[in-house]
Amino acid sequence: NEGFLSRNVRVKLNNDIDCEDLEDLTTIANNSNATFIGVFDGNHKTISNLTMTGVGLFGYVKKDGDDVGTIKDLTLSGLELTGEEGEPVTGGIVAYLYEGAVVSNCTVANSTIACESSAYNPTVAAIAAQMSGAIVTGCVVDNVMVKAETSYYSGSGPEGVAGGVVATAYEGTISSCVVR
Repeated sequence: NEGFLSRNVRVKLNNDIDCEDLEDLTTIANNSNATFIGVFDGNHKTISNLTMTGVGLFGYVKKDGDDVGTIKDLTLSGLELTGEEGEPVTGGIVAYLYEGAVVSNCTVANSTIACESSAYNPTVAAIAAQMSGAIVTGCVVDNVMVKAETSYYSGSGPEGVAGGVVATAYEGTISSCVVR
């Protein structure tokens, strides 16, 4: 997970996965030196009851040359995601979506995603917390609570950026997505 690029990796879920009895799960591609540049095909399957502390199911996803980091056709249901202390970005599917990467036809449902941090300006969303030059399309956020709160601003109360599909988009395309 640390220190290498996940390039040309192809993963396809063949079955639904219930994570109810699993512990200590970590974020895939959890830092900028371990970026996911492959294809994760959820195959219209569901990962349910996932409880974890981290920046998201995926940390960093991007495009590099002809290799496009892609997460598609995946549902997360019953996700309980708590952001890491000191890391101000938390996204259900992916924290950082960059440079032509794609998230398509993904759903996050019946979930709670929160980042309570002492860091400046925490950013939280159900699909992608932060994107730049990427594509999010055909995604659904259904019955999800997102919470971004910081103690950085002494005495001024909670401040942060919370979004349904994407919290912060610097460039890119968000299309055909629904929040309900």
